Amino acid sequence: MSLTKPESRKRRHVRVRKKVHGTAERPR
Repeated sequence: MSLTKPESRKRRHVRVRKKVHGTAERPR
C-alpha cells in the first residue's frame, strides 16, 4: 500500500493505521 499518493493520504488513518501505525501519521 503506497501512502505516497495524495488519495491514500486523505484516508491514511482509516485502515492504514492498524498496519503502519507510525507511518500513517506522517505521509512521505
